[in-house]
Amino acid sequence: MEKIKKFVKTEVKICVAVFIVLLIFFFVFLFANLDFSLFYLSLEIVTFCLLIYLFICWVTFKKKENLQEQVNQLLIENRQLKNTIDIERKDLEEYFLLWVHQIKTPITVSDLILQKEKNPYTCQLKEQMFYIREYTNMAINYMKLKDRQADMDIAEVEIDKLLKSLLRKYSGLFIDKNISLDYQPIDTK
Repeated sequence: MEKIKKFVKTEVKICVAVFIVLLIFFFVFLFANLDFSLFYLSLEIVTFCLLIYLFICWVTFKKKENLQEQVNQLLIENRQLKNTIDIERKDLEEYFLLWVHQIKTPITVSDLILQKEKNPYTCQLKEQMFYIREYTNMAINYMKLKDRQADMDIAEVEIDKLLKSLLRKYSGLFIDKNISLDYQPIDTK
């Protein structure tokens, strides 16, 4: 019933125009004393043409309505799929972040064991543990970058302090690889 009301609203102008034309014909026939059988014939022809036109418009209207309903349904499904994907992505990121944090415990324990035991492979194992720790930190930092609300502090930093801490961090690798550095402070922030 709602569709019919909508359709009538869209075609009311044509119906009014046809009615006005027929009314003009009626008055022409009336004032000219013409034979009303011709008026009735023209009324039937115009009414028949109007019905054909309205039928074609109705079919087109129904097709448009059906297409609009399909578009609306697809938009709803699209929103639902986006929500599902967002939820799954967030779950995956939370799992990955949890895994990365959990893997840090065995890394720390392995480092402690390596500090106590001395064998010919200790140096190589320490180096590999260093790389594992660095890769784990890279993963954590990546997760923090993706989540702008993570515990990230953006502040002005003295580059010398930052570089000195990095040099201390990598000093074991430098020593093992016989790499010497000549660092000159730059006093920049």
